Amino acid sequence: MARKSWSRFIFAFNETITVAAHLGGVIFAGTREGSIYVLQQESNLKVSVRNIRVPAFTPIIALQGFGKNLYALTDTAIYYKDEYSDDFVLLKNF
Repeated sequence: MARKSWSRFIFAFNETITVAAHLGGVIFAGTREGSIYVLQQESNLKVSVRNIRVPAFTPIIALQGFGKNLYALTDTAIYYKDEYSDDFVLLKNF
C-alpha cells in the first residue's frame, strides 16, 4: 500500500472553521469570522488554499454544493456562487 502525505496549511488570523462542504474536487471551509477557504489539490499533489469572503462578513452557518453552485447560509441571508464567478451573490435576505 502506497503512503500518501499532505502538506500543512494554516488559516489566516486563527479563524474558526464552523462548516465544510465539497463540490467536485474542491473543499470549501466556512468560518465563524465570515470567510470561506477553498482547498484544492494541484497537479503536483500540494494543496492550494485561497480565501473568498461572503459580502456580509457574518458567520457561515452552512455550506451546500448543488450541481456547479455553492450555497452559503449566514444568520441573515443565503448567498450563492457558481463555478464561473469569484464572488458570492445575495440570493435572499431574511
